Amino acid sequence: MIFNVGSRRSGTFWLQRIVTAHPEVSAVGSETHLFSHGIAPLAERFHHAALRSGQVGSTFIERDALLDALRDFCDAVFAPMIEPGKTRLAERTPLHSLHTDLIGDVYPDGRIVHIIRDGRDVVRSLLAQQWGPQNVADGAREWRAAIETARAGAHIDRYLELRYEDLHAEPALRISGLYHWLGLPVDDAILERALAEARVERNLDPRGTPAGSGKWRTLFTPEDLAAFEEVAGDLLYELGYERAEALGLRPRAGLRARFRRGGSDGLIADDGLAPIAVAGEHAGEEVEAQRHIDALLDAFHTAPERAGELLGDGATVRVVDGGRERAAGGERARVLLVEALREDVAMRGRQLRGDVHPEPPLFTVMLRYDTPDGGADRVLVARLDGDRVQELALYRS
Repeated sequence: MIFNVGSRRSGTFWLQRIVTAHPEVSAVGSETHLFSHGIAPLAERFHHAALRSGQVGSTFIERDALLDALRDFCDAVFAPMIEPGKTRLAERTPLHSLHTDLIGDVYPDGRIVHIIRDGRDVVRSLLAQQWGPQNVADGAREWRAAIETARAGAHIDRYLELRYEDLHAEPALRISGLYHWLGLPVDDAILERALAEARVERNLDPRGTPAGSGKWRTLFTPEDLAAFEEVAGDLLYELGYERAEALGLRPRAGLRARFRRGGSDGLIADDGLAPIAVAGEHAGEEVEAQRHIDALLDAFHTAPERAGELLGDGATVRVVDGGRERAAGGERARVLLVEALREDVAMRGRQLRGDVHPEPPLFTVMLRYDTPDGGADRVLVARLDGDRVQELALYRS
């Protein structure tokens, strides 16, 4: 296992793409929050003091037994995600920087890669997010906590820090070193593949600013700098980042004021200009759409009748089996879908592959199952209208 961690907006997604560009590394599809929201709260329900302790809200278990059980559970989650022929699996959840100690205990044979970015750039980006902190000081506290907690909990021989800025400045050198530290072979073809992935920008910043470092210089005011430095300046300079006393910024409204919410129009500049074009402006809607598709697929595997209920009024369903095709609309579409799922042995098999290609409102899902006959492929194409599926095509081979 490879766990890629870091403060939010530090480049963890970029790091994940670079790590999984290696041909021996599979990728977990999204942030799991498995340790932050699952394993850590679960582990807190146990103590290791006395077998008959009367402690309320906690029960006794030997520490090693707990770790063995947690490892078995996590392996059951992660193992199916490793693609055939690959030897590693990389997971990326920024909040896992707060749980490197627990991750290291459960996966002492795993590796943790911690990407660190200039905290001022991190806070600038955090404040541009709808879900971000309310002010510079809160953002600085979050950045500081992520770094200090990750460092304090890490098993040092399985922990590597990588600077965002160094990765930008010297990608070939840093990626080669990263792969070597992970125990992965590196040759020219592998390195070029990783460099090609590193050059692709997939920026989630609503202001649409290009990837890179030092963007805080054009947005931070002296007041913003003072607020950041009061909370985290000592750590920032301990990490070797440049001091800002001589930048000569003229006073302006603070970051949060200039990122103020503009209702349904998104982020609006305080200078009276038109609404800022927001890259990924509807990210929340896309996440919600993904949840609806996941609910549909869950029903495919566990409750065909519920899958039928997720179809909208007037929805159409098409089921294609080789040269045979069945199609229906309205109520008959629900009957067709439920029948197709009930008769499909593959849907009751173990899923070997499940790739989702989202272009909301359209989703294409590539599925492969382990069956008594050796394997079966399924392709689902669905068009959403709100929380209901209006068009669905299921291809079976």
